[in-house]
Amino acid sequence: LVQVAAGEGPNRETIYGEIFRHDIPDSDDPAAGLFFRWIIDGEWKLIVPTEDVAQSTYAWNPEDRQPQLYHITADPLEQNNLAEKQPEKVKQLTAKLNAWWPGK
Repeated sequence: LVQVAAGEGPNRETIYGEIFRHDIPDSDDPAAGLFFRWIIDGEWKLIVPTEDVAQSTYAWNPEDRQPQLYHITADPLEQNNLAEKQPEKVKQLTAKLNAWWPGK
């Protein structure tokens, strides 16, 4: 951890992740509880909701129902969603994310 903090750790260009529900709806199918998948690729972060979130009636922030794209070096607090202004970047990162795991 100290090496990574000092910039001496592994050099990763891309990091992938997911966000699941707190309650597991189906222990035989963990993806049933999937809410979001995300990718950080270089200076960009894309968060993609599942269809359940996109069509939900939960008390989600309306922005949570659409892909969110952030230029994380210029906007480290992720305040400026660039998805509508950068549709090609969304498409490129979504393809890379789907190649890692298409989700459900």
